[in-house]
Amino acid sequence: EDLNAPTGFQFYQDGVILVQAPDVWFVRDTDGDGRGDWKERLLSGIDSADSHHTANALALDPGGAIYLSDGVFHRTQVETAWGVVRNNDAAIYRFEPRTGRFETYIPYGFANPHGRVFDSWGTDLVTDATGNNTYFGPAISGRLDYPQKHPGMRQFWDRPSRPCPGTGMVSSRHFPEDWQGNFLNANVIGFQGIFRVKVTGEGSGLKGETLENLVESSDPNFRPSAVDVAPDGSIYFLDWHNPLIGHMQHHLRDPSRDHQHGRVYRITYEGRPLLKPKRIAGAPIPELLERLKEPENNVRTRAKVELGTRPTDAVIAAVQEWAKQFDPAEVADQHALMEALWVHQWHDVVNEPLLRQMLRSPEPHARAAATRVLCCWRDRMPEALDLLAVQARDDSLRVRLEAVRSASFFTGPKALKVALAILDQPTDYYLDYVFNETLRAIPHSSNQLLELADSRTAREYLVARMPNDDLLNAPPIEAVLHALVDRPGIDINRRAEAVQAVARLHERPLVRETLTQLARLDPEAAAHQAAVRDLGVLLATYPPEDLQTEQSRLEALTRDATSAGVRQAAFAGWVAATPNPEAVWKATQQNATAREALIDSIILHADPQRRAAFWRSLTGVLHEPSTPGNVRRAALAALPLMGEDHAADAYALIAGCLTRGEERSTAAYALRQIPRPAWTPAPAAAACDALLAWARTQPPAKRTEQDYIETVQAGRDLATLLAPENAVRIARGFRDLSVDVFVVKTVREQMRYDTTRLVVQAGKPFEIIFENNDMMAHNLVVVKPGARPEVGKQAEKMSPRPDRQGRSYIPDDPRILAATKLMEPGERTVLKLTAPDEPGAYEYVCTYPEHWLVMYGQ
Repeated sequence: EDLNAPTGFQFYQDGVILVQAPDVWFVRDTDGDGRGDWKERLLSGIDSADSHHTANALALDPGGAIYLSDGVFHRTQVETAWGVVRNNDAAIYRFEPRTGRFETYIPYGFANPHGRVFDSWGTDLVTDATGNNTYFGPAISGRLDYPQKHPGMRQFWDRPSRPCPGTGMVSSRHFPEDWQGNFLNANVIGFQGIFRVKVTGEGSGLKGETLENLVESSDPNFRPSAVDVAPDGSIYFLDWHNPLIGHMQHHLRDPSRDHQHGRVYRITYEGRPLLKPKRIAGAPIPELLERLKEPENNVRTRAKVELGTRPTDAVIAAVQEWAKQFDPAEVADQHALMEALWVHQWHDVVNEPLLRQMLRSPEPHARAAATRVLCCWRDRMPEALDLLAVQARDDSLRVRLEAVRSASFFTGPKALKVALAILDQPTDYYLDYVFNETLRAIPHSSNQLLELADSRTAREYLVARMPNDDLLNAPPIEAVLHALVDRPGIDINRRAEAVQAVARLHERPLVRETLTQLARLDPEAAAHQAAVRDLGVLLATYPPEDLQTEQSRLEALTRDATSAGVRQAAFAGWVAATPNPEAVWKATQQNATAREALIDSIILHADPQRRAAFWRSLTGVLHEPSTPGNVRRAALAALPLMGEDHAADAYALIAGCLTRGEERSTAAYALRQIPRPAWTPAPAAAACDALLAWARTQPPAKRTEQDYIETVQAGRDLATLLAPENAVRIARGFRDLSVDVFVVKTVREQMRYDTTRLVVQAGKPFEIIFENNDMMAHNLVVVKPGARPEVGKQAEKMSPRPDRQGRSYIPDDPRILAATKLMEPGERTVLKLTAPDEPGAYEYVCTYPEHWLVMYGQ
């Protein structure tokens, strides 16, 4: 009674905690008539601006805290005895009813995080309903001060469809063993049913694998919205059963909305006995403690709720006695001992000996769970950071993750050392993510981290993630110096200083150290192209006498290096060591790959005379018909490097190649590197005609590729040298062959395209670059005039299973001219097609169920 639009509740003591934004109430039935007649406001300030985003889906963790959410566009401010909690947009909150502590548990860029479920060890999976994106909760629940948010994190499971109004987990011996711990995910559009997902460990986190669906229906009104396990072990789920869903596609007061109907379904497993419900309400404390041995999460949770109604002193004394029956060294006893610790947490009683025991449990899941309890009790555990330092070096990745997450709730050097301790062992995706977020939470400098790191492994990890500005000011340890040698964006002078510093550190001659660095980079040179190039430039500047002392190493590197860039750098050093480059040229005569690398190394020489010394050799291979293609292309590309004295001749050679169609794309590139004063009209006309004739042979799909565009641009540039009538003819010819390219993007949270009108020429090819910037999946489907409504309705009846082209919700309809795959948030694709010959108002539309009503263009 006296409630207006409550959006969630959870059992607590002898009543329920209920959300009626902006308030959170504790409601009790004091006279036993089954109706709440007493209530107390526990919290106030939860935003109520939009009921679609209001706090809901209250969930209990094993230690008695309640979790509730906020949706996007909300502005929440809750004042508590522990301070003011503020949040903009979506988040998940953690509330301890017994203490009144209220905090932002997960500050993340959700839309509507309606789904929350905890497994038997207290590990949570969090689902953002809008996109049905489910996340490994511990990784995004470290502390960040308002208004910061954790950055995007990968989903734990590649869900087939969206959206999801509710989640659950199978924990019932009525179902087979391989069902235990399965994640249940309800969906209400496109796929209307409940996905069943196998959950397994993956490093420090969890991953999901889609299994056979729990239930699905072809009834368009079927809307499963909540699912849970009953005391007898069966599964119950709610069916909202409404013909309309969503507040963007349909008017709020649409008369088709059904406010009267709904269903509750019960699922049992044929041939397996149901469980006998255990007595909970009114049971004595010893009996309730025995319920904590039960495998079912639901039974243990309800037992702890009932224990919450009893005097704390009696419960704590009883649970400590009860726990004595379990062996701290026996793995099978660890969950029961963990339940004993959670009962203490539920009653807000710190039991340090039991906590320390569980932190060193033989079961890694228990150690991880105990680390989470330590984090919650951090204000009453003076040695919390010392204990976390031990956890951070645990053999278990999950325990280490909980340790580095917990460190985010502290400040200062000791907390930083806890985080750094995880780097002494291998990390993985989630550990890296949590480590980075913990560093965001604790004020520090990059140099401070390097000073606190105890191991070379940790220092190398830190240096690899330091921005260049910090790297330039870091202490000159070897890891820093190597990074200065390797990184893109480092000035060549600073790179040279780093090589010199490493040479001094190892007491090596500078040339030898430079070659050592090139050999170190060789296996991964593709990721260090700027560094390899700069090292080649440096080699070319060293005194010839110094280079000659290492000539055997230089020559060996030109032969043995796996990377072309490293071979080029070595050739630059070899040429600089030799008075006459002709000797190096002759040494490559029998090896086309080596000669190509030698030619490509010419650009590494800053001395124009040394570059020009290759003119005769380059023109020689270009005039020789038997020259291999790779050498010919390298020589063409090198001609612009021969200097002003050879520019006019180089221009003529390149224009001739374009006229004859020889190495066309390389010649076009080289032409545009020749200084314009060297260009003359004489060879331009034939080259332009040849390029235009070639362009007409290229299919439309090729005409947006970079090679085509750059080659045509060379023709357009040459045309400026021609007489006006010829210049106009060539320009018009290239223009008629061009392909129009349009960019269409989705608008975040508005279910529309940013561009709703495209004008194309009938019969002419064009491209649409489609980018999805929204928080849900969309596609782009081009249809004939008037076909959008029927195609959209057909798509509504389809399952999300992709067709043979990997596309979902694309009907087999001849009126569809082209279609993209369903693009997830942040993805882009290119749709290439030719406009129909018959003019008309064709449409493009998103065919995800019900989107066709509002999301289209012409």
